[in-house]
Amino acid sequence: MRVFHNLPELHDVNLSIGSFDAIHIGHIKLIKKLLDFEGKRVILSFFPPPFIYFNREKGVTFLPHEKELILKNLNIDAVVFLPFDRAISLLKPEEFVNFLLSKIRLKTVVVGRNFRFGYKRKGNVELLSNLGERFGFHVISVTEERRENEKISSSKIRELIRRGEIETANRFLFYPYFILGRIIKKTLKVKGLKLLPSSGVYRVKIEKREFTAYVKSGEIHIPDYSDEGEREVKFMKKI
Repeated sequence: MRVFHNLPELHDVNLSIGSFDAIHIGHIKLIKKLLDFEGKRVILSFFPPPFIYFNREKGVTFLPHEKELILKNLNIDAVVFLPFDRAISLLKPEEFVNFLLSKIRLKTVVVGRNFRFGYKRKGNVELLSNLGERFGFHVISVTEERRENEKISSSKIRELIRRGEIETANRFLFYPYFILGRIIKKTLKVKGLKLLPSSGVYRVKIEKREFTAYVKSGEIHIPDYSDEGEREVKFMKKI
C-alpha cells in the first residue's frame, strides 16, 4: 500500500473520500464497496481533519501511522492523508472536485449517504453525482451502518473514548482502539493529536499479553511491562 501526504498523480482510480478518523465498521462497508471495482483502490483522508482545523475537538482516534497499520491489510492500493488547511477549506464543491481531477483520473467515487464536501459543507451526494456525470466518473453512495439501533460515527466513538467507555467504542470499531508509541521506563509516549481515554485504570494488551495501565494527566503508565521500544498497545476495557 502506497502512502501519500499530498495529492498524487494517479490514473484509473476508484476513490473513497472521508475523514476515516476511527475506521469503524461503517468505513469498512465503504471499503468493501470500493473493492468491487477494477482499477486502483484509493482512500482520501485528511490530516489534520476538519474537526481539528476548525477547533471543534482536540484529538483524533487514530493518527496516520496507526491508520496505515489497519488499512495495509484491507487490499487498498493507496491512502492519501491530505492536509486540511485554509486553501482546502475555502474550495467550493465544484472547485474541490476540479482540484482532485487536476491530479487524479477518477473512475468511481464511493462515499457515505450523508457525505458533505466543499466550502461550508455545501456539497452533497446529489451534487457530487451531477459533477460526476459532467466530468466522467461514477458516484456510489453507501447507507450508514447502525449497531444497537444507533448510527455509527467517528464523533460518537471519540466521545466514548473520552469517557473511558472503551468496550463500547471497540464494538463499533473495525480494529480495537490502540496507541502505537514508544514505551520508555514503563511509560507509553503519546504523540501530538492522539485522543486519550479519561483518567483511570485500564486493561491493555501488548503482544498478546494483558497488563494494567494507568491513565492520568495525559500520561500512560504500564508498571508491569518491562520492555522498551515502539509497541502497539490495545485498550480492552476500563477496570
